[in-house]
Amino acid sequence: MPTFLPIQGDRTPINIVQIHTEDVGGGASNAAYRLYTGIKSLNPTIHILVKYKNSDNPDVIPVLPDNDKLDLEIKLSSEFVHQHYVNKNRSGLSNTLFSYPLIGYNFGHSNVIKNADVVNLHWISFFCSLSGLSKIIDMRKPIVWTLHDQWVLTGGCHYTSGCNQYLDKCIRCLQLVNDERQLPSHFYKRKRELLKRMNPVIVTPSHWLADTLKKDIFFQNMRVEVIPNSIDTALYTNIPKKTARDRLNIPLDGFYLLFCINNAAEKRKGIHFLISSLQYCMDDPAFFHKVTAGEIRVMCFGDPRGWTNTTGIPLISLGRIKSESELCTVYSAANLFLVPSTDDNLPNIVMEAMSCGTPTIAFKIGGIPEMIRHGLNGCIVEQTTARAYATMILELCNNPDHCKQMSEHCRTIAIQNYSLDVQANRYLDLYGELVHATGTNNNESPGAMIHESYEILPVANDTYADETILKTLSAHKDRILQKTDHRIRITDQHFRYQKFGRLAQLLTSIRPGNNLMHRIHNITKQLIHKGRE
Repeated sequence: MPTFLPIQGDRTPINIVQIHTEDVGGGASNAAYRLYTGIKSLNPTIHILVKYKNSDNPDVIPVLPDNDKLDLEIKLSSEFVHQHYVNKNRSGLSNTLFSYPLIGYNFGHSNVIKNADVVNLHWISFFCSLSGLSKIIDMRKPIVWTLHDQWVLTGGCHYTSGCNQYLDKCIRCLQLVNDERQLPSHFYKRKRELLKRMNPVIVTPSHWLADTLKKDIFFQNMRVEVIPNSIDTALYTNIPKKTARDRLNIPLDGFYLLFCINNAAEKRKGIHFLISSLQYCMDDPAFFHKVTAGEIRVMCFGDPRGWTNTTGIPLISLGRIKSESELCTVYSAANLFLVPSTDDNLPNIVMEAMSCGTPTIAFKIGGIPEMIRHGLNGCIVEQTTARAYATMILELCNNPDHCKQMSEHCRTIAIQNYSLDVQANRYLDLYGELVHATGTNNNESPGAMIHESYEILPVANDTYADETILKTLSAHKDRILQKTDHRIRITDQHFRYQKFGRLAQLLTSIRPGNNLMHRIHNITKQLIHKGRE
């Protein structure tokens, strides 16, 4: 099993660039941004290269200004190829994200990357194509790839849902109903050819993901390090429960169960297990009495769309949480945090709750058991069933003193293992080792840049993928135009000029080198013409 890197003393400053699809917003991007925050306090020269910039941090450099999301990849790859070849073709095994590295950006002229000593890739789906990654490899920089899910192993799925086809080239993908073109197997092969050229140091936040890699003979000769994600323990701190509840304007008394409900329709989030578990709990006379008496309360945060409360328990819905300080208040108000996920790596929400002193109940899946020490700072449910989960809820609801003891341990474990400086020091030691081995340290900064110019880079020299894209575009050309026409009608003249001017700029950056690109040009000329009418 991979071991942690030792923390060393003084270091030479390193010029670092992290690359991820967005700076903040999703679980993977938030985790990567926390790494940036920890490193920035120890090593000032670090930048983040993103597709979508959501913060006002000058160290974050978007490939497009103003978060312009009407780019080619969204228009032609995500909306149509993924929609019709993936999303409408899913089997019942999973509905978790499935993505192909079809079209991305050309990083070959990026000054941010050119001036860097080391490149750290994170979650890059819908941002980097294999061709774009190849341009980074050509710069001969040490590359670290931090994995936030299982996508690097597979032909397209981000979580395998128990499928082991990645050990057999992802042939006959079980997550697709019809895989006649064998695209997962094709991109599986292309991805591994690229990884062989890249030879990155792979960092996984969990031993579970590292062990999953090592089951695949391809990764057994690659260097894999385990460095857990981090949490700002100074921000995520334990607030007295009555104070937290008063801030949220909820009843001060009672034993509170908390859960998060983002992406409720996604099977691996396990909301269906949670609903069934709470229904089982309501069959218990003592639990039922405490709920009706207001001694046990249930609250949730996030987006409640996609599910119906059929538990019979009154639910306090806090909605979307707008700030991390408010999120800290929510965690602190609860006695127990319920995480029913059936597939996950090292989820931020468990770490966040822990840092706020709130113990978690979770299934024995992924990297979660590495964070939760059963009975000490939370409880692990061995069997992935709703009844087993309900049994654990009932046990802890009947033993509030044990929950209080676990709460006291939560914060200590979070500070010792998951603080920003612990993660940052381990990464900096790794970066320093790689820079020293390759002699790439130049200690130059790209300076304060709002954005750089990047051209669109589709799949290159890949006739098989080109044919699939062309087939999809040809089949849905009328729908593309209809959708564009609708967007034009609902916008005013200024917006239309701005957006389609940007779209035209993006599209004209493509050099049509084959029939596919010529066909795309023919379609997009019509789009641009309609946008200017």
